[in-house]
Amino acid sequence: MSKNYAQLSVVAFQILLALSLKPRHGYEIMRQIDEDTSGRIKIGPGSLYGTIGELVDDELIAESNLEPAGRRKYYELTGKGKS
Repeated sequence: MSKNYAQLSVVAFQILLALSLKPRHGYEIMRQIDEDTSGRIKIGPGSLYGTIGELVDDELIAESNLEPAGRRKYYELTGKGKS
């Protein structure tokens, strides 16, 4: 059974929007969301990484190999996430 993505959570939608511009690491995603929403939406680390985990599980985003030797994990949209 396929999942209906017509009603993404606000956090998930904002993460996808932030990643539509370029691959980003978690803190950069939080900053982009703050900028995009003029500070109206505040996302803490727990909410951010919990939602990132769900988006990875749903194959809407994936870890990027942008910085394989670094500490930060970068995320990018998948083809499914773009559509």
